Amino acid sequence: MATLCLATTAAAEPIQSVSVIQETAESYLTAALESMHEGTISVSAARPDQRLRLHACDEPLEGFLPHGRDPLRATTVGVRCTGAAPWTIYVPVSVEIHSQVVVAARPLHRGSRILSDDLRISARDISRHRDAWFTQPDDVAGLEARRSIREGDIITARSVEEPLLIRRGSEVVIEAGRGNGIQITGRGEALQNGREGDRIRVRNLDSGREIEGRVTAPNRVEVAF
Repeated sequence: MATLCLATTAAAEPIQSVSVIQETAESYLTAALESMHEGTISVSAARPDQRLRLHACDEPLEGFLPHGRDPLRATTVGVRCTGAAPWTIYVPVSVEIHSQVVVAARPLHRGSRILSDDLRISARDISRHRDAWFTQPDDVAGLEARRSIREGDIITARSVEEPLLIRRGSEVVIEAGRGNGIQITGRGEALQNGREGDRIRVRNLDSGREIEGRVTAPNRVEVAF
């Protein structure tokens, strides 16, 4: 009889609802993403096994990200009880964030200059993109495609770059200025490609000397005097 009483008592212990665990994981991650990203956010947490027998928590459940991971990259969310009978469980999650981003309106070839007509705004799931994306076409127009981009692809920071202002072998203007406003110019040959702000090697066509200068404009290099 004593054994039967103990079994009855154990069976009567309240068990934590797996639905509440699931809802805690979803609401925690949704709130974290809403504080960081605009768009339509959808978080789906896997339903814990119904056979899970955790003590019902006497405190509100807490959600957290394991090891402080980026919410956008989260594949699991931790749910813990900090009550009299503490426990922790990790719940698999999937995330979708549909946001208005800049995409290619037509195929773009590597090295091509991107124009406004090459771009459009479209809703895309950005949750699986590790690279930064753009929300304004003006931030992309004028850049060059770093690689081939298919129509409809999201334009990311890794897929574009500043345009080349100087190409290797081209003739350039070498500018050397003094602090008193005097400026000296000469002709040179670029020995490297260069974008705005890059430091490249050029050959002075008058003296034959190789010097280094900073790219300031198309086919113009500034050197220290």
